[in-house]
Amino acid sequence: QYGGIKVLEELGDSQIAILLAILRARRTREAPPPEEKPEEEIIPEDLPF
Repeated sequence: QYGGIKVLEELGDSQIAILLAILRARRTREAPPPEEKPEEEIIPEDLPF
């Protein structure tokens, strides 16, 4: 077991993003939410580009 916050402080932002994506995917496999779209489909309309 890792100390969650301590590990996050030692990792870089990209590694944290990957870690969160892995955890989210694992959680989705265990118990898929009824109506949740993948993050790629969620596009805010107020993006600067």
